[in-house]
Amino acid sequence: WHPYEIDSMRQNVEVTPDDHLRWFRENIEFFSSIGVDQLDLVVPTCDGWTVASLLPHLSFGLGICYPIAAMTAPDTAADRVFVDADPSSASLAGSEAVAAFRQNLSNCANALSAMDPDKPCWTYAGPGTVAFWIRRAAVETMVHRFDAEKALGTEVSGLHLDRAEDAIAETLSFAFELACTKIGAPSSALRINVTDLPDEYVVGAGNPASTLIGDAHSLSLALWGRHEHVEVAVDGDTQAANEWLTLVGRAFKGR
Repeated sequence: WHPYEIDSMRQNVEVTPDDHLRWFRENIEFFSSIGVDQLDLVVPTCDGWTVASLLPHLSFGLGICYPIAAMTAPDTAADRVFVDADPSSASLAGSEAVAAFRQNLSNCANALSAMDPDKPCWTYAGPGTVAFWIRRAAVETMVHRFDAEKALGTEVSGLHLDRAEDAIAETLSFAFELACTKIGAPSSALRINVTDLPDEYVVGAGNPASTLIGDAHSLSLALWGRHEHVEVAVDGDTQAANEWLTLVGRAFKGR
């Protein structure tokens, strides 16, 4: 068993819950523009998925479940949090899926914006605050917005440096740590060199066997397994780096 550690050198930049809410709503607005005639388009970044797969995934997993979690006491047992979540939107198709997505994501954004970000609640990572879910919603929809844009063949949206840096930090502190808890950390450490910011991270224990190099936006997507679809480079042991780049996908199917 290999421990998960993060050593970082970061800018002193803080993206606030209000910033995360604006980011989240911008992503919702993009998704809400998708029409029924585009649902069959293949998503090249997610094997076996079409655009029709993305909407129910977000509609239920985020739109229904995030507000529930944000309103749940922090010490609640994990197997009790979502027992009353209505799963019906996860099985909808066509125009019904589009309508449910728009409604559920709008309801989610409104619910989260009405809550105190500092209010204690349950999170995937243990006791936390509502701010965890607001940030999670922004980053999750950022990643899947990229998936949808690749499927639609539209220009990939730019991402402000502060947001890209924040997405990297959220991924390393949440998704990577939770994935390592679930399936174990890769055997060697990885250095992450952000070329357009004075940021460097080392994840994992020991000396890095490889360095992942790229701009902040590309790295924020590569760490979610989209490395073959963005401009990043590996210096050193590519197989060792690939263990980290596929970590989230191996730990959490459908991410």
